[in-house]
Amino acid sequence: MKLRLHLAALLAFATPLVASASYELAIVAEQRRIHRYDTDTGAYLGGFGNFNSTIYDIATDPTTGYTFVSEFNQYISKYNYSTGVASSAITVALAPNLNLVNGEVWAHLGNLVTRYDQNLSPLGTFTFSGLSGNISVHYLKNKLFVSEHLGTTLTFRRYSLTGALEATLGTIANVTSAFGKLGNIRYINTNTTDLLSIGVTISGLNRVGYVTLNGINAMTVGAYTPGLVTLVVDAAPTHRAGVFLGRNAALESQGAIAITSPDASVVSIFGTNILQLPVAINTIVAPEPGSLLAFGLGGWLLLRRKR
Repeated sequence: MKLRLHLAALLAFATPLVASASYELAIVAEQRRIHRYDTDTGAYLGGFGNFNSTIYDIATDPTTGYTFVSEFNQYISKYNYSTGVASSAITVALAPNLNLVNGEVWAHLGNLVTRYDQNLSPLGTFTFSGLSGNISVHYLKNKLFVSEHLGTTLTFRRYSLTGALEATLGTIANVTSAFGKLGNIRYINTNTTDLLSIGVTISGLNRVGYVTLNGINAMTVGAYTPGLVTLVVDAAPTHRAGVFLGRNAALESQGAIAITSPDASVVSIFGTNILQLPVAINTIVAPEPGSLLAFGLGGWLLLRRKR
């Protein structure tokens, strides 16, 4: 009898997910836990991980179903993002940035990049040329894009996958702090393109610094504020437009996820009842039905564990 009730609960949890044709998953890292949301509805899909130290960054591969997590205590760990089950962990140097590059996990510490396979076995290292400030790295269109905060200037550069400098894309002046990671949201104003953004403070005002790309060339550099989320820590694409993750500058303990339209207006805001100090977001568009059932199983197990 209990088994039938448990299976019924599982189906009840999973069925709405399968029924949503435009379902899209957001994986959000917050301090010592990973949360999952449906970006279309804002529905919370459960969380996993009780990490021993603060999370630096996450990188997710939807083709294998794994999320990789770097922590302050110098661990990189691997999780099945559907079920929350951990597979392995290794001790590494600090890795404030993680990227998935052609199926590999790339950990960035300053100018040094260490490559791993998805079993977290090392594959080699290389260094970026010409950098001396605090940097954030993002992989896009088979290139590495780097924002460097040095003094009061934020500079965007493009690198090859071997660390060779290819182009300086633009700068933002009067930056007093850069508190976010480089991420893409695939629009600027009404144009469909690629937008690399990072949270910055410009002349005492919290803003989003960005460089707009046309293919792999720079078009423009500027700054704007996307509504409630004024302390932006990360950004990611959605099928509708873009998503900003961050906090409200007026209430910094209030974390939130803001979905924005191509004209930069806010479509929806959610996560405010759970998120406080989020640090990173990955998005996965249209998971296969098997993953949806696994999300349902993960959520059901989480609910059962609380009882």
